[in-house]
Amino acid sequence: MAAAAVARSGQRLAGAAGARSGAPRLGLGGGRAAAGWSRPEPGGEVQYCAELVRKRDYEGFLCSLLLPVESRTSAFALRAFNVELAQAVKRHNLTKMWFMKIIDEREKNLDDRAYRNIQELEKYAENTQSALLYLTLETLGVRDVHADHAASHIGKAQGIVTCLRATPYHCTRQKVFLPMDICMLHGVSQEDFIRGKQEKNVRDVIYDIASQAHIHLEHARSFSKKVPVKAYPAFFCTVALDDYLCNVRKVDFNIFHPSLQRKSTLLPLHLYVRSWKKTY
Repeated sequence: MAAAAVARSGQRLAGAAGARSGAPRLGLGGGRAAAGWSRPEPGGEVQYCAELVRKRDYEGFLCSLLLPVESRTSAFALRAFNVELAQAVKRHNLTKMWFMKIIDEREKNLDDRAYRNIQELEKYAENTQSALLYLTLETLGVRDVHADHAASHIGKAQGIVTCLRATPYHCTRQKVFLPMDICMLHGVSQEDFIRGKQEKNVRDVIYDIASQAHIHLEHARSFSKKVPVKAYPAFFCTVALDDYLCNVRKVDFNIFHPSLQRKSTLLPLHLYVRSWKKTY
């Protein structure tokens, strides 16, 4: 949860929501910092992070209270992330390399440019989404080459689908990150996406990219008989990926169709069924 809060705080994609009525009042002798904390910004994640830091890093908690209001939420999130990460690494003996790959790849991605080709997008997905799945497997006590192969393909599929899902949002901000090689193959420019065009060649770009995600999911499932059942919970994210790929196919790969922007109300049920069947 702390990690999610870091992302929300750092990117400002969602504001904080107000503290629950039962939130404790934390003070420093009645100072202004304490008064500010008694009415935190909206968001249960802010309350959670602050309380975690108060319990596990009290000195850091006190220092964070004295930060400007606009910085305090992010500081709590970062310190809470640090606490939870340290606990997870110690508890599960997590591999440092995967954390470094995630950080390095995120840093490279800060230049906000389109992927030159599908392979570059897959590399980014491997070093972020797949790396996160490798770590999740380690928390499950799974260190298995077949599970790792499946995680690699699922992570790549997730990275590709995330790129597709985010395209309408990015287009409203005059940005397009879809692989340039596929766009050029179909004679589609970034401007075509920014203008929300829905011609066949635009949809063909989405078809090609979505197909690559589907191929990765099929590859991942080809290992299913060799992957330990204990690893399956790490791979249930495939339910959401299948759902999106199915829906984008139903609208003939029109990535701007309103139905693709709605949350699936049946997703919890589908996740339960998949877990009950012990498949991914």
